[in-house]
Amino acid sequence: MVHVKKGKWQQRQRRAAEALLGTRITGWTAVEMAIVDVGPDGSPLFEVVGIDCLQLWRLELETADGLKAITAYQNNDLWGLQIDSAAQRSVHEVDGIFRRRRLSELPTGDVEAVTVRRAVPTLDVAEVELEVNGATVTLVAGEIEEHVSAQLSFRWLDESVLVFTDPYSPASISWTPPRARFVERRLPPVRTPPLPQLVEAALRSTTPRSDVEDEEAVRAFGRHIERLWRTHIDDVSGWPSGHTTDGNSVHVCYRAGDDLIEAFGVAWYDFGHDVFAYRARFRAVADGSVSVGLAVEPSPTSGGPRLHTGGPVVLAEQSEAGTKRRASLATPRARGELRWVDAVATTEHPAT
Repeated sequence: MVHVKKGKWQQRQRRAAEALLGTRITGWTAVEMAIVDVGPDGSPLFEVVGIDCLQLWRLELETADGLKAITAYQNNDLWGLQIDSAAQRSVHEVDGIFRRRRLSELPTGDVEAVTVRRAVPTLDVAEVELEVNGATVTLVAGEIEEHVSAQLSFRWLDESVLVFTDPYSPASISWTPPRARFVERRLPPVRTPPLPQLVEAALRSTTPRSDVEDEEAVRAFGRHIERLWRTHIDDVSGWPSGHTTDGNSVHVCYRAGDDLIEAFGVAWYDFGHDVFAYRARFRAVADGSVSVGLAVEPSPTSGGPRLHTGGPVVLAEQSEAGTKRRASLATPRARGELRWVDAVATTEHPAT
């Protein structure tokens, strides 16, 4: 077990997970932990009806480059996934509620894509999704908790490695704490439709003053927003030289008018834990282009964006006076209306 401080450790684990891209997996072995300590016959249960995942103390990937060990590290009260090269297999005791076995049910072959999901606001590596030879394996830092009443519940960001083979299972589970706040990155990147095409589709499928309901479309807007920040970062007044962004989270995305999609959220500043709030406006124009406006909350001490810690959320309430919404920033201690200053203005044209 590794106790960590915030910062570079989480970045290192993210990079270790992403480095699995292109790896050839030849086998999986694990030290498995029972889901129920004492079953009806007095023996531990490693399989329980209705629980469609494995609970592991340690997972070992056999690869062409050697053994990779996946365990959990502790960060105060929460946990994340840790990936290391291993010289040898674990010597952990494997009696009682533990057993060692080969996981022949998991796919072998090349890792074709890796998605890393980091919990907000700590940015611990909560989940790693591996696409292997056309199949998907999702690894979650979690725990199946057994209650006195014999009921089972799922804990997110806990001390075991949960393994799912159905990519939709994690989203269908009721987790404690809620699995609601995370930022994800996929390598290679998901193919995102060009911005003019995305805006056209969102306008067509969304009635005015309503939220965009297509979650993949919202994620696609987030990917474009990250690209726009990185492309035009030098245009932001007061932005410190040499610093960049590291992903973003779209909290609100809606159709503000006949030709306008508006989004609010936070972006991570320079691979750290600080975030800044943003507003993004995408307006369709007659020739099929999209005019883009990105705005930030101005810092009271510099020309750059105001930075926040503690996992703030941007809320955007509908105003009776007009179609555009009034945004506020909610933190664990306070909530205040946001004032914006324009940061980036550009136009994106349809592909020819």
